[in-house]
Amino acid sequence: MKKIIFLPLLLIAFQATAETQYVIDKLDITMRSGQSTSHQILHLLSSGTAVEVIGVDEEAKYTQVRTAQGWEGWVISRYLQDGPIAKQRLVVVNKQLDKLGRENKQLKAQVAATKKKLKDITAKHKGINKENTKLDDELKKIRHLSSNVMSIDQENTELKQQLMQLNRNFQTLEQDNISLKDSTAREWFLIGGSVILLGIIIGLIIPKIQWRSKKRWNKF
Repeated sequence: MKKIIFLPLLLIAFQATAETQYVIDKLDITMRSGQSTSHQILHLLSSGTAVEVIGVDEEAKYTQVRTAQGWEGWVISRYLQDGPIAKQRLVVVNKQLDKLGRENKQLKAQVAATKKKLKDITAKHKGINKENTKLDDELKKIRHLSSNVMSIDQENTELKQQLMQLNRNFQTLEQDNISLKDSTAREWFLIGGSVILLGIIIGLIIPKIQWRSKKRWNKF
Protein backbone atom coordinates (compact mmCIF):
# COMPACT_ATOMS: atom_id res chain seq x y z
CA MET A 1 0.00 0.00 0.00
CA LYS A 2 2.84 2.40 0.81
CA LYS A 3 4.50 1.61 -2.49
CA ILE A 4 1.30 2.39 -4.35
CA ILE A 5 1.02 5.82 -2.64
CA PHE A 6 4.74 6.60 -3.13
CA LEU A 7 4.71 5.90 -6.86
CA PRO A 8 2.30 8.73 -7.83
CA LEU A 9 4.26 11.15 -5.61
CA LEU A 10 7.47 10.06 -7.29
CA LEU A 11 5.92 10.55 -10.73
CA ILE A 12 4.79 14.03 -9.71
CA ALA A 13 8.33 14.85 -8.56
CA PHE A 14 9.76 13.82 -11.96
CA GLN A 15 8.81 16.97 -13.84
CA ALA A 16 9.62 16.90 -17.56
CA THR A 17 10.77 20.49 -18.19
CA ALA A 18 12.39 19.91 -21.63
CA GLU A 19 15.04 22.55 -20.92
CA THR A 20 18.78 22.56 -21.51
CA GLN A 21 21.28 22.81 -18.66
CA TYR A 22 25.06 22.55 -18.35
CA VAL A 23 27.44 20.67 -16.08
CA ILE A 24 29.04 23.26 -13.76
CA ASP A 25 32.55 24.56 -14.27
CA LYS A 26 35.71 22.75 -13.07
CA LEU A 27 34.00 19.44 -12.44
CA ASP A 28 33.42 16.09 -14.09
CA ILE A 29 30.27 14.39 -12.84
CA THR A 30 28.88 10.88 -13.08
CA MET A 31 25.67 9.94 -14.85
CA ARG A 32 24.00 7.09 -12.98
CA SER A 33 21.15 4.75 -13.65
CA GLY A 34 19.20 6.00 -10.61
CA GLN A 35 18.82 8.78 -8.03
CA SER A 36 21.62 7.80 -5.64
CA THR A 37 25.32 7.08 -5.52
CA SER A 38 24.54 3.40 -5.12
CA HIS A 39 23.22 3.19 -8.69
CA GLN A 40 25.44 2.17 -11.59
CA ILE A 41 27.62 4.81 -13.27
CA LEU A 42 26.62 5.00 -16.92
CA HIS A 43 28.85 7.78 -18.15
CA LEU A 44 31.23 10.57 -17.03
CA LEU A 45 30.14 14.07 -18.05
CA SER A 46 32.80 16.71 -18.49
CA SER A 47 32.47 20.26 -17.27
CA GLY A 48 30.39 22.39 -19.70
CA THR A 49 28.56 19.44 -21.30
CA ALA A 50 25.08 20.43 -22.50
CA VAL A 51 22.32 18.04 -21.46
CA GLU A 52 18.58 17.98 -22.03
CA VAL A 53 16.51 17.81 -18.84
CA ILE A 54 13.99 14.95 -18.95
CA GLY A 55 12.77 15.03 -15.35
CA VAL A 56 13.56 16.25 -11.84
CA ASP A 57 13.34 14.42 -8.51
CA GLU A 58 13.08 17.29 -6.02
CA GLU A 59 13.17 14.97 -3.01
CA ALA A 60 16.29 13.07 -4.07
CA LYS A 61 17.76 16.23 -5.62
CA TYR A 62 18.60 14.38 -8.82
CA THR A 63 17.85 15.38 -12.40
CA GLN A 64 17.27 12.98 -15.25
CA VAL A 65 19.11 14.15 -18.39
CA ARG A 66 19.89 13.14 -21.99
CA THR A 67 23.15 14.01 -23.78
CA ALA A 68 23.55 15.00 -27.42
CA GLN A 69 24.83 11.46 -28.08
CA GLY A 70 21.55 9.99 -26.73
CA TRP A 71 22.82 8.80 -23.30
CA GLU A 72 20.23 9.02 -20.58
CA GLY A 73 20.72 8.89 -16.79
CA TRP A 74 20.60 10.74 -13.47
CA VAL A 75 22.94 13.40 -12.14
CA ILE A 76 23.02 15.42 -8.94
CA SER A 77 20.94 18.57 -9.52
CA ARG A 78 23.39 20.99 -7.89
CA TYR A 79 26.01 20.06 -10.47
CA LEU A 80 23.88 21.58 -13.21
CA GLN A 81 23.39 25.25 -14.15
CA ASP A 82 21.18 27.13 -16.57
CA GLY A 83 23.89 28.72 -18.71
CA PRO A 84 27.22 27.68 -20.25
CA ILE A 85 30.29 27.64 -18.02
CA ALA A 86 32.67 30.59 -17.86
CA LYS A 87 35.14 28.99 -20.24
CA GLN A 88 32.47 28.47 -22.86
CA ARG A 89 31.12 31.96 -22.32
CA LEU A 90 34.66 33.27 -22.71
CA VAL A 91 34.97 31.45 -26.03
CA VAL A 92 31.67 32.95 -27.13
CA VAL A 93 32.74 36.39 -25.90
CA ASN A 94 36.06 36.06 -27.73
CA LYS A 95 34.24 35.10 -30.92
CA GLN A 96 31.95 38.07 -30.46
CA LEU A 97 34.97 40.29 -29.85
CA ASP A 98 36.62 38.98 -33.00
CA LYS A 99 33.43 39.60 -34.93
CA LEU A 100 33.08 43.07 -33.44
CA GLY A 101 36.76 43.74 -34.22
CA ARG A 102 36.23 42.79 -37.87
CA GLU A 103 33.08 44.87 -38.02
CA ASN A 104 34.98 47.73 -36.38
CA LYS A 105 37.67 47.56 -39.07
CA GLN A 106 35.03 47.45 -41.77
CA LEU A 107 33.24 50.40 -40.21
CA LYS A 108 36.52 52.35 -39.96
CA ALA A 109 37.20 51.61 -43.62
CA GLN A 110 33.66 52.70 -44.50
CA VAL A 111 34.06 55.86 -42.40
CA ALA A 112 37.37 56.65 -44.14
CA ALA A 113 35.79 56.07 -47.54
CA THR A 114 32.78 58.18 -46.56
CA LYS A 115 35.06 60.98 -45.35
CA LYS A 116 36.91 60.87 -48.67
CA LYS A 117 33.65 60.96 -50.58
CA LEU A 118 32.47 63.82 -48.36
CA LYS A 119 35.71 65.68 -49.07
CA ASP A 120 35.30 65.12 -52.79
CA ILE A 121 31.66 66.17 -52.65
CA THR A 122 32.60 69.27 -50.64
CA ALA A 123 35.22 70.18 -53.25
CA LYS A 124 32.70 69.61 -56.03
CA HIS A 125 30.15 71.65 -54.10
CA LYS A 126 32.59 74.55 -53.86
CA GLY A 127 33.31 74.21 -57.56
CA ILE A 128 29.59 74.15 -58.34
CA ASN A 129 29.01 77.23 -56.16
CA LYS A 130 31.84 79.01 -57.97
CA GLU A 131 30.42 77.97 -61.32
CA ASN A 132 26.93 79.07 -60.22
CA THR A 133 28.31 82.46 -59.23
CA LYS A 134 29.98 82.74 -62.63
CA LEU A 135 26.76 81.68 -64.36
CA ASP A 136 24.78 84.24 -62.32
CA ASP A 137 27.17 86.98 -63.43
CA GLU A 138 26.88 85.85 -67.05
CA LEU A 139 23.10 85.71 -66.70
CA LYS A 140 23.06 89.27 -65.42
CA LYS A 141 25.18 90.33 -68.38
CA ILE A 142 22.87 88.46 -70.75
CA ARG A 143 19.83 90.12 -69.21
CA HIS A 144 21.50 93.50 -69.53
CA LEU A 145 22.45 92.75 -73.13
CA SER A 146 18.94 91.45 -73.76
CA SER A 147 17.46 94.72 -72.55
CA ASN A 148 19.92 96.56 -74.79
CA VAL A 149 19.06 94.28 -77.68
CA MET A 150 15.37 94.95 -77.18
CA SER A 151 16.05 98.67 -77.07
CA ILE A 152 18.25 98.49 -80.16
CA ASP A 153 15.68 96.29 -81.90
CA GLN A 154 12.97 98.83 -81.15
CA GLU A 155 15.24 101.62 -82.38
CA ASN A 156 16.02 99.62 -85.53
CA THR A 157 12.32 99.15 -86.12
CA GLU A 158 11.77 102.88 -85.82
CA LEU A 159 14.74 103.56 -88.13
CA LYS A 160 13.37 101.07 -90.65
CA GLN A 161 10.04 102.87 -90.58
CA GLN A 162 11.81 106.21 -91.03
CA LEU A 163 13.85 104.72 -93.91
CA MET A 164 10.71 103.42 -95.55
CA GLN A 165 9.12 106.86 -95.21
CA LEU A 166 12.26 108.48 -96.63
CA ASN A 167 12.23 106.00 -99.52
CA ARG A 168 8.62 106.86 -100.22
CA ASN A 169 9.46 110.55 -100.05
CA PHE A 170 12.46 109.97 -102.31
CA GLN A 171 10.32 108.11 -104.83
CA THR A 172 7.79 110.91 -104.73
CA LEU A 173 10.53 113.51 -105.27
CA GLU A 174 12.02 111.42 -108.03
CA GLN A 175 8.64 111.27 -109.76
CA ASP A 176 8.26 114.98 -109.24
CA ASN A 177 11.73 115.56 -110.73
CA ILE A 178 10.89 113.40 -113.72
CA SER A 179 7.66 115.31 -114.16
CA LEU A 180 9.53 118.63 -113.82
CA LYS A 181 12.15 117.51 -116.32
CA ASP A 182 9.46 116.49 -118.74
CA SER A 183 7.66 119.80 -118.21
CA THR A 184 10.88 121.82 -118.55
CA ALA A 185 11.82 119.90 -121.69
CA ARG A 186 8.41 120.65 -123.16
CA GLU A 187 8.69 124.31 -122.18
CA TRP A 188 12.16 124.57 -123.71
CA PHE A 189 10.92 122.79 -126.77
CA LEU A 190 8.05 125.25 -127.07
CA ILE A 191 10.34 128.19 -126.42
CA GLY A 192 12.87 126.91 -128.96
CA GLY A 193 10.13 126.34 -131.49
CA SER A 194 8.75 129.78 -130.84
CA VAL A 195 12.19 131.35 -131.27
CA ILE A 196 12.75 129.49 -134.50
CA LEU A 197 9.31 130.42 -135.71
CA LEU A 198 9.92 134.04 -134.72
CA GLY A 199 13.28 133.95 -136.50
CA ILE A 200 11.60 132.64 -139.61
CA ILE A 201 8.96 135.28 -139.41
CA ILE A 202 11.54 138.01 -138.87
CA GLY A 203 13.59 136.54 -141.69
CA LEU A 204 10.64 136.85 -143.97
CA ILE A 205 9.52 140.30 -142.82
CA ILE A 206 12.88 142.13 -142.74
CA PRO A 207 13.70 141.62 -146.48
CA LYS A 208 10.30 142.94 -147.36
CA ILE A 209 10.82 145.95 -145.17
CA GLN A 210 14.21 146.57 -146.69
CA TRP A 211 12.79 146.17 -150.19
CA ARG A 212 10.02 148.64 -149.49
CA SER A 213 12.47 151.12 -147.99
CA LYS A 214 14.78 150.87 -150.97
CA LYS A 215 11.88 151.36 -153.28
CA ARG A 216 10.88 154.49 -151.45
CA TRP A 217 14.40 155.84 -151.60
CA ASN A 218 14.49 155.20 -155.32
CA LYS A 219 11.43 157.40 -155.86
CA PHE A 220 13.29 160.31 -154.48
